Amino acid sequence: MLVEDHKITRFGINTLLSTKADLQVCGEAATAAEGLNLVDLYQPDIVIIDINLPDKNGLELTEEIKYKYSNIKVIVLSGETHKEIVKSAFGNGADSYCSKLAEDEKLLEAVYATSRGESWVDSKISKPIVEEFRTNRKEVVQFSEQNFYQYMLRPDRLTAKELEVLQLICAGMSNEEIATNLCISPGTVRTHTHKIFQKLNVNSRTQAMRVAIERGLVDTETIARIRRKYNKE
Repeated sequence: MLVEDHKITRFGINTLLSTKADLQVCGEAATAAEGLNLVDLYQPDIVIIDINLPDKNGLELTEEIKYKYSNIKVIVLSGETHKEIVKSAFGNGADSYCSKLAEDEKLLEAVYATSRGESWVDSKISKPIVEEFRTNRKEVVQFSEQNFYQYMLRPDRLTAKELEVLQLICAGMSNEEIATNLCISPGTVRTHTHKIFQKLNVNSRTQAMRVAIERGLVDTETIARIRRKYNKE
């Protein structure tokens, strides 16, 4: 099943998958809401989800689908190759991650690998992340592309929303300010913060910021950009 807001892209993917006799597209959706309805209706083996949808982030949709149907596989499709986006995709339950810039053969490779219960990421995306960990993280000196997927699927991976809250915490925002800017309740912010602290194994915002920077979850440029966006300078 496809969830992609661009009609031409949907057509292209559908055409590609239709060239394989053992693959069938059971439904197409242009929004997250439509996609969730079709998932409920068809319960497909695999859902290919665009990360940028008009009504909801594709990573949030991924999390919702995985919450309701843990057996359904999800391939996140995106033009974004930034390491934190890839990490967030796996944190939200994605099984595989494919760039929109990848060749047709790569998408087919991702679909078949995912159908076998494997996790798949284009090496052009995974290798830079592997090299970063090799260079900057003492605790994962032996980190390699072979255990890349095991790392990405760790239970302490932050979800997209948790990462967003963490970045705003690092920018110095209070729970009330975060709630206002993300259009959620302060109670929800506290819940996200509690989970973030648990996953990072910290007890305070200061510790969370330090660990976030050490792990590459946020950097000083991102903090500065957020401060400028929300006039926190």
